[in-house]
Amino acid sequence: MNKTQKIAWYNLIVILVSLTLTGAAVGTLTIIVGMPGAISGFGFLGFLGLLGLQPILFRKDKSKVSFDERDILISRKSVILGFTLSYLFFVFACMGCWWYARADGMIDVKVLPLIVVGGYLTSELSRSITILVQYGRGDKNE
Repeated sequence: MNKTQKIAWYNLIVILVSLTLTGAAVGTLTIIVGMPGAISGFGFLGFLGLLGLQPILFRKDKSKVSFDERDILISRKSVILGFTLSYLFFVFACMGCWWYARADGMIDVKVLPLIVVGGYLTSELSRSITILVQYGRGDKNE
């Protein structure tokens, strides 16, 4: 398993744990205190900050080649798919806000940062899954 695959697995684990904790907290707080107070459960999205530890956890090994032409191609395809799906998420989120706000013309300000976080999560999840799928198609001895 090369460095790119390790980073993709790390991204998947951190994002899924963060989303699971957030969903559990918001769901539990919705039952206990109701919806306006349950928004504080989104604080568990702060665990996404662990994604910033990638340069420290996955340092470059100077003794061997870490990136070849195949890796560059896989990375390029995964970034393109990640940004494409992120853009589609933004389009559907904005259209969803427009559809929701048709009645009174306003949406809650707290929704806008969640759209940005959702776009980032869409990009990172799709990029990580694409990397793992593309490496899974190749030689099993890596």
